[in-house]
Amino acid sequence: MILIFGILGIFITIFAPIAWYLGNKARAEIQASGVHYTNEQNISIGRMLGKVFTIIAIVSIALVIIFWIIIAAIAASQG
Repeated sequence: MILIFGILGIFITIFAPIAWYLGNKARAEIQASGVHYTNEQNISIGRMLGKVFTIIAIVSIALVIIFWIIIAAIAASQG
């Protein structure tokens, strides 16, 4: 599920931080138990995808906000 959420995070942004969170939680549980599971690599990949796409989403949102602030400032100065 973590890998699927990580992949879905490419298209639907809300899934990226969920994958990151669930990946961190699963990783902590695996480390606490000391047992190695066959799907650890899927968990790791999903976690990393979630992390990357969450960071990209945050940067994109910040850039859009900065863009609109610049547009608003230019419009205000022209008015």
